[in-house]
Amino acid sequence: MLQRAISSFNELLPAFRGYYTKVKGWDWKVIGICFFTSFTFWLFNALNDEHNYDLQIPLFFDFDKDKIVVIDAPPRTVTVNVSGNGWNLFKRSVGADVQTEVVAFESVNAAVSNNFVTTRSLLPKISSKLKELQVNYILQDSIFFDFDTLTSKEIQLKMDTNQIPLKQGFRLTNSVNLTPNTIIVEGASSILNNIDDTILVGIDEGEIDEDFDENISLDYLSSEYLSLINEEVNVQFSVAEFENRSMNVGLELVNFPNGTDVTVDPGTAVISYLIEKDEQYLPRDSLKMILDYRDLNISDSTVKPTLIVPPYFLEYTYTPQKFSVSVE
Repeated sequence: MLQRAISSFNELLPAFRGYYTKVKGWDWKVIGICFFTSFTFWLFNALNDEHNYDLQIPLFFDFDKDKIVVIDAPPRTVTVNVSGNGWNLFKRSVGADVQTEVVAFESVNAAVSNNFVTTRSLLPKISSKLKELQVNYILQDSIFFDFDTLTSKEIQLKMDTNQIPLKQGFRLTNSVNLTPNTIIVEGASSILNNIDDTILVGIDEGEIDEDFDENISLDYLSSEYLSLINEEVNVQFSVAEFENRSMNVGLELVNFPNGTDVTVDPGTAVISYLIEKDEQYLPRDSLKMILDYRDLNISDSTVKPTLIVPPYFLEYTYTPQKFSVSVE
């Protein structure tokens, strides 16, 4: 096959050489002038004829940007079909003397209450600006957009302490402090109305085992249509490690009849409690297990105790839940 292709090329080569020698002798300067002259006559002749053309007219929507948020922006141009002389159409098509059509609103309510403008209402004004052309129609029936009122809302910041990622065995030792505890959000009213009055602040941290004092970003509340006056909140709280302890506690008898022998079974109670790991104080003076004779259940001769614990006990239990009492 390759041999056949080479043979065919060799047969055509003399013809190519002859054509090249003939063309080489032409006067290309004269040919170029003739072509340019012909094209010029054709162009001028075409521009003198009547034509139809789809002309792009710039649009500008005039509204109070301090009171209105753009949710869905309107188009920047509208397409108008026009007829006229080629020269006039050429001048307009290259952007010369094309005036922007202004769509104005009488009030904020007028801008946000409708989401479209019919192009029929623009036709008279566009026609008056294109006097040398015949405006036939506008390709779009309507121009759509979405405007909303700009408003602001105060939102309370809170933190769910149960969602704080504390390390195993650690507890909060004070209340969580948020600074500021309220923020102002500005934006589209339709979106703000769907935001709760209170927002929970989250902490994106690992297991916390020390006092916390950091700024938390609130940028997740921001969007194309919402902005924050304060984009951060400072979160502070203290933590400590706690452990479970237990101790035997004696019983304190009150209101029992004088001159009687009282037997209580069992004679002591076991208190289990949660306390800071570094706390060494034994709370015997502020820890009381009281049996009150007035609480005696006659049917089974038992008394449910009253337990008084110090304020730094977070959780506590005791056994038994009731005591057998014999009074003689």
